[in-house]
Amino acid sequence: MDINLMGFDVSAARHKPETIRHSEQACPFCDRANLTDVIATEGDMIFLRNKYNVIEGADQFVLIEGRACKSDMPAYTKEHMHALIRFGLRMWQELRESGRYEAVLFFKNYGPLSGGTIRHPHMQLVGLPHVR
Repeated sequence: MDINLMGFDVSAARHKPETIRHSEQACPFCDRANLTDVIATEGDMIFLRNKYNVIEGADQFVLIEGRACKSDMPAYTKEHMHALIRFGLRMWQELRESGRYEAVLFFKNYGPLSGGTIRHPHMQLVGLPHVR
């Protein structure tokens, strides 16, 4: 028996910016002045609502890990890494305690094989109101 736990709206993904395979495109996470639906900031880190919800019936969020676009976790200082994990866990906990979600996923996807489209280092949180 096939069980589909999540539906994906691939039409929403068609409009996503793509800076991994198309590095000449402008990075939307570097254009901080034009970010919308910002929920929280801490230092250079930003937590905001994802513009491109591809998981049906879920609320998706992005945690931009800092200003450096062509960086990633191996280059972070120990202090930044600790601050990033603390900030991410705090956002995850706030979503869990909000009462809006039965489950909240917190993950980092990186690279074209993971489905990621933005090179700028970021994590994602997904609030699932109902788990089948």
